[in-house]
Amino acid sequence: MSNVFAELLQLKIRREQGAERRLILSRLEARNAAENVTKLETRLQEYRDWMVERQDQMFDDICEKTVKVRAIEELRTRILMLRDEEQIIETSIDDARKAHQAALEEVHSCEQRLKEATRQREKFEDLAESYDTELREALAYKEEMEMEEFTSPVMIESWEEEQHGW
Repeated sequence: MSNVFAELLQLKIRREQGAERRLILSRLEARNAAENVTKLETRLQEYRDWMVERQDQMFDDICEKTVKVRAIEELRTRILMLRDEEQIIETSIDDARKAHQAALEEVHSCEQRLKEATRQREKFEDLAESYDTELREALAYKEEMEMEEFTSPVMIESWEEEQHGW
């Protein structure tokens, strides 16, 4: 293989390897995003369980004694704050799911780039091999033509004349 072809092939190989590295990294990012979604969903479920217990406890506390309307309003405000926190976690889950989806799309994109880089490398290897084959055939043909020229009757007579001075 000629030096130019070898250098170009190395370039194609480096591009393919770069695409492989990017794919590995994007898969890792997608896995981390999926784990984040799972973690947040677990956190939400734990929070909801805790929230129900906390609301029951606050309600029990208020039911055990005579309270003013202000205490009931404070209870309502605390319950709303608990629900706001629940909404924040739900929003975080939505954001995490979007990030996971974007990571999956990046994985797909990286897979396509790797596929294309591999196709380009293979195509170039075929081209270089074809070039080498044609070059070898051309050299073999040239040698054959030189041998025919050397062994032709005109060449033999010419050679004998030079050797013997005829």
